[in-house]
Amino acid sequence: MNTVSVVVAERGSDWLDWARHLRGRTSSTIVLAQNESEGAHDFAERVQHRLGRLHASGTRVEQAAFVGSADSPAALTQLRPGLLRKLSAVLSATAERSKLYLDAAAEAPAVRRMMDAMAWTLSELAAGSGLSISVDTAPAAPALLPAR
Repeated sequence: MNTVSVVVAERGSDWLDWARHLRGRTSSTIVLAQNESEGAHDFAERVQHRLGRLHASGTRVEQAAFVGSADSPAALTQLRPGLLRKLSAVLSATAERSKLYLDAAAEAPAVRRMMDAMAWTLSELAAGSGLSISVDTAPAAPALLPAR
């Protein structure tokens, strides 16, 4: 069965290291990044539609990362909980054991607090499902080895 990783990234977020990190663990990685000209509601709708298609197709989503931005407008921060619930639901429904990373955007304490609160809430909702949730910062890119 095909397994995928999903990265959901708000405009202005640093998502590339998450994509690299998750790519090494599944057969493919899907990045759903907010476009420069895409409004909050359009982005949320696109992400939810794509997640719904993955679920309907029977694709196993074993891991995902949600990468928030400190510069997100209020409209998008209000839509985050719904996006995270949908992402959690797809992870829980498609894989026995799954992992959701919430990027804390460490330079923004308000984003960190929000992600911590969402992680706690989602963990409560996903109890017994095999979904684990953690608040992390982007994993460090592996160091390149010097050429010989």
